[in-house]
Amino acid sequence: MYQLPQPKAMSQKQIVAQADNLWKEYIKEVGWRYVIENGIKFDDVHEALLYPKYEIILDKNEYLGEDDCGELILGQFLPREKTALINKQLLENNDPRTVFTEWHEVCGHGILHGELLRKNSHKLTRINSTQKDIDTFLKHFENRFEWQANVFAANIGAPRVFVACMYIKLFSMRHRFLYRGAGNYTLSFCGRDFRFYIGSLNELCWQIGRLMKHRFGGLSAECLSYQVLDAVIDSDIERAPNQCDFAHQLGNVIESMNIL
Repeated sequence: MYQLPQPKAMSQKQIVAQADNLWKEYIKEVGWRYVIENGIKFDDVHEALLYPKYEIILDKNEYLGEDDCGELILGQFLPREKTALINKQLLENNDPRTVFTEWHEVCGHGILHGELLRKNSHKLTRINSTQKDIDTFLKHFENRFEWQANVFAANIGAPRVFVACMYIKLFSMRHRFLYRGAGNYTLSFCGRDFRFYIGSLNELCWQIGRLMKHRFGGLSAECLSYQVLDAVIDSDIERAPNQCDFAHQLGNVIESMNIL
């Protein structure tokens, strides 16, 4: 009897490292200056790197319906066809989840999991499995690896080093943003001051993500907020007066990545 494969164990750190390597490949293709000036757009990355190297097709013309729980199916990856499907309904509704779904299906499942998915779906076919068997296998596999695809997608769609670069560029900040607890904050963005009452750390990250999301091809503020938290936020008030120059630190990181 054919046994479903055991998922390959990967830590979050390992997945982020793989995403960083893919990001550096893209930088080598188009140049650091191009990305700084134009931001990160999924279609640009797909055209310059993802399709030429991995031959993953993106199909946005299918209605995928709903799952057994009545939830909209956002996307699907077909391993044997090397095709990522994005539910056409997302585009028609201008759904903010669209961009992350593209990264998730093409990079998360297509690149991170694609080879293993294809290998085992072919095995199922060779032992005369039914389409139901294959669908069950894919569902089993995706359920176990969904978090891996999410981490990979987040870190190629919004690499932390680029989030930090855009934070410095757009907010003219040379230090991490210090969260002091709930209260009134002023964000200076592209020469204009925006005043907010911030009720939580998550809300602060969301507001920063909202203001910079146009540099990430429309990736939602919610998705960006998680990367903002890791890349540019500091909530340690006691340490804040002794912060090193953030821009200088970031420059050293970029130089060490060999992406200049």
